[in-house]
Amino acid sequence: MLDLQKRFKLGTIKRLVHQVGVEDTVGNKSVALDEFLSTSACLETMVRLAVEMVDPGLPEGVISVGVRSEILQQAPALLGNEVIFHLSLDRVEGNRLGFSLRVSDRHGTIATGNHERAVVSAALLAERAEKRTKEVL
Repeated sequence: MLDLQKRFKLGTIKRLVHQVGVEDTVGNKSVALDEFLSTSACLETMVRLAVEMVDPGLPEGVISVGVRSEILQQAPALLGNEVIFHLSLDRVEGNRLGFSLRVSDRHGTIATGNHERAVVSAALLAERAEKRTKEVL
C-alpha cells in the first residue's frame, strides 16, 4: 500500500494569482451575472490546483480522483479583478487527501472551499467503470 503521509506534507500550499476573465464568469448561464467570478470557476480552479499538487508525486499507474467538493461563495469579484487562490493540504488519511481553499482579493475573502481526493490505481478504476457499465439494471 502506498504511504501518502510519506509522499505529501501536511500544510503544503499551492497559490495562484489570477485575473478574472470572461471564461470565469456565469454569463453563459445567466446574463445578469456575466460580470462576476462564478462558483463553478472557483470549483474548477480548486480541483486543478489539487491535481497539480498531488498527481506529479504519484507513481506511474496511480492517480487521484475527486470524491467531494464544496464551495461557499461569500462576496462578489468582478470581471478583470485580480484574485488569489490559496489551496492547502490539510488531511492525509489512508488513500484520502483533504484540501481547503481560500479565494481572496485586495478587499478580503471571496470564497472558501473544501475538496477531497482519493488516490487509486488507474487500471483498477477503469476496470471497475467498465464492469459497472456492463451491469444490467
